[in-house]
This record gives sequence, structure tokens and C-alpha cells, in this order.
Amino acid sequence: MLVIELNEFNPDYLKREAYKLNLKNILFFLNFKHSYTFTKEEKEHHGLDPWVQWVSIHSGRPFSEHKIGRLGQTKIQNNAQIWNRLSNINSTQWGVWGVMNAPCGGSMGRNFFVPDPWSFDEEAYPEELNDFLSLPKYIAKNYLSPIKKELLSSGLITLNFVLRNLGYGLNRKIFRQFVKAIYTTGINIHSLTTLMDYASCLYFLKFSKSYNNDFKIIFLNHLAHLQHHFWNLDDLSSQMKFGLIICDQILGEIKKDIKPDESIIILNGIRQINVAQKGHFVYRQKDPLNFIRNICPVFCKVEQNMTHDGFLLFKNSLDLDKAEKLLKNIKLKIKKNKLLFIEKIDKKTLFYQLDVYEKIDAKEKILLPDKEIEFFEYLEVVAERTGAHIQIGDIFSRNIDFPDKIENHEVFKYIENNFLEKSNM
Repeated sequence: MLVIELNEFNPDYLKREAYKLNLKNILFFLNFKHSYTFTKEEKEHHGLDPWVQWVSIHSGRPFSEHKIGRLGQTKIQNNAQIWNRLSNINSTQWGVWGVMNAPCGGSMGRNFFVPDPWSFDEEAYPEELNDFLSLPKYIAKNYLSPIKKELLSSGLITLNFVLRNLGYGLNRKIFRQFVKAIYTTGINIHSLTTLMDYASCLYFLKFSKSYNNDFKIIFLNHLAHLQHHFWNLDDLSSQMKFGLIICDQILGEIKKDIKPDESIIILNGIRQINVAQKGHFVYRQKDPLNFIRNICPVFCKVEQNMTHDGFLLFKNSLDLDKAEKLLKNIKLKIKKNKLLFIEKIDKKTLFYQLDVYEKIDAKEKILLPDKEIEFFEYLEVVAERTGAHIQIGDIFSRNIDFPDKIENHEVFKYIENNFLEKSNM
């Protein structure tokens, strides 16, 4: 079985643009049998998020049970993942690449495992795949305040992995797309995210050919990223067009390796809908460490997560309690609303997230107990969002049956049943 986790894609939009651009590989997969998924979570950043919904899919538990609400929380997950479950009941051999917010779990049946770049507690297997992740992990954790020496060092480690894996014409293909990006979109975080998925696909396929896998997953995130930033209903931007073409090429590479009787699932976890020009603004910290040092007098270690959130690690619970009380009550002077959403993770760890999603006045200030600071000295607008999460998701499947509509966590059960049925034949 092959599972393609194409995060958050909107099938109506994807199919429409695929017809316009003659992207035959996308249309091939979207012509599979279609089912809907759904989740009971209703609010973005509080459950209606991919790092929550993929945990439900992989563990077979709804959010109300697994309670994993933040990206990077793999260490505390104790539910068997679907690949662990299959290996336990059916001696399944598996290879999993790039899965979001998921622990490897047990090693039984494992041929390879690659976590997402934000899962800092997870190691890849075999060990050499950690070299592939070196640069993506560094960028994910230090995106807003990289240290040049560390960036170069992690980049060289990843480059060394690339040079060691020259077979199958992989690097030639990656270089060709890199050059295409230079001339069509320029090299930026958006095109690099797209190229990262392309490279991941090629190496996933290479490692898949080295093992006899019964069950495989590849996770792809670039369409989710592009829909959030470049989903214009009236005009197809060069960035989105490049992403769609690369998506088609990724699916084309995968399609070439599919066996005639293989069960295929392509799903999105949750959909996005278009919210362009509806006032959905995204802000980020210019420098997370500098930002926290200026709003929180209690010393803590800052671990960047996404561009607008992170974790604060304190020496003891007393320091955490003091900081939590302070940070929860920081407000904006003009808007009056609170600046941050704060959540206590454990006795020494706080999660913080910018809780600002509307257009902010250029004169806005952040009110602290002893001073006022300029909002835009420490924070900046990323963009007005064009895509937002909704409760509905999608499954396109071949050689495996799903009901017309199921909850996300029930996907686990139908994959498990499919393997049990085949083993009893």
C-alpha cells in the first residue's frame, strides 16, 4: 500500500488548474474513488490544524483523546502509529517519509523513517537520512534568526548527503528544477519549499526501491504553503504555477513505480478554502529571541517553532508561573486585544503564539507593565492569507474501500482492515 499525504490541498482548485495546465498526473490520482473526511475541531490554531489532524490519522485517535495540539510534540505521544500497528499484527515491512508530527514508534518492520523538519526530538533511520534533514531542520528551527556559520555547516552536511546519493539521475533532476525556479519564481522560501518536496519524493522512491516495503507513506507540504500565500482565484501567480507543475511531476515520478494491484490512498488531512482579500493577516517575529527578551523579564530558552509561535523553556516552575501571568496579560494599545495565546505544556515549558490576525495600525504599540514598545519594531506582517483550514478533508483511493464520509481518526481502521483482509486471503 502507498499513502500520499498531500497536505491541505483543495481538490476543486487543484482539479480546475490541472485541466487548464494539462497536468495529467494530478488528474490521474484525482480520478480515483472519492470519500470525504471530517473533524469535530472548529478553530484554527486550536485543533483545526494539520499537526493535530495527522496525529489523529496516524494514531487512530481523535484530538479529544490524543490531545496533541502543537507541532513538534512527538516525544509525548504514546499511541501506536499505523505503521507500528501493521507491523505488529501482520509483520508488515514499512517505509515512512516526512510525516507531520509523528514519532517513529517501534523499530519492528522499519526499513526507513524520516520525520518532518519540525519534529526535533525524532531521528531519521537509517542514520544517513539525518544528513538529508540537517539543513531543513536548521531552517525550520532558526528561520527568522539564522547564524551564518551554523547555516553553512548544516547546508554542507545536507550537500554531502546529496553528493553521496548520485544514482538514478536524482541530482540532475533536482538541479534542472532548481534552475527552472531561478528563472520563473526566483529562489525564495516558497520555491525552496516546493523543491524540498520534489527532492524528498526522489529520495523516497530511491529508498523504497532498496527495500521490500508492504506499506509506504510520503508527506508533501508545498501545496498547503502555496495555498496559504498565493491562492488567487482570478490569476495564477508564477509561484503557484511552479508549485502545481512540480506537484504534477512528483506524482508522475510516484506513478511510474506503482504496481497494478497496489492499494493507493491520497489524502489531505483537512482542506483549505480561499479567503483572499477577506482580512486574514499573518504576522511573525522578526527575531524570536530579541522579541521574547523585550517582553519577558524572566530568563528562558527560546525554541522557535513556526514563524509566529514557539516554546519557552524555564529553569523551574516558579519562573514559568511568573512569566505565564505576565505574558497572558500583554495587550495592544489601539486594538485593545491580547498579543499572545499562552499554553502551559509542562512545569517548565510554555507554548506561545501571536494572537493577532487583523490588520494592525502602523502606530500600534505593545503595552508592557513598565513601558510601551512599537509593534512593528519586533513584528512584521508576512502576508494577507489566501487559504484557511476547514473541517472537511478528502480521500482519493484505489484498491481500498472507504465509506462516503468518515472522521479523520477512522482512516487508521480502514487501512488496518485492508491489511487484515489481504493477509487472510
